[in-house]
Amino acid sequence: MDLRGLHEVNTGLGDGLAAAVELIATPFVFGVLGHLLDRWLGTQLVFMFTFALVVLAYEVWKLVSRYLSAMDAHEASAKWARPNRSVSEGVSDG
Repeated sequence: MDLRGLHEVNTGLGDGLAAAVELIATPFVFGVLGHLLDRWLGTQLVFMFTFALVVLAYEVWKLVSRYLSAMDAHEASAKWARPNRSVSEGVSDG
């Protein structure tokens, strides 16, 4: 049994579950807080929707940016990655 592979699968599952819970629970909590503020101020669910949508947009942005940075790091460390050489080292792109 490959314990390293099993550890990577379990870590991936845990990270995915944490991201899913964070994506759902955080906007819900802020929506509830916005609803309480709406009740206290007597407004018509303005703060509930505003808080929930702003936090949802932030959570989606954070999830996408983490994914893209993880993919960039994976591609940089992959076998097929090109060496990172600059023009000052005598290598030109054209």
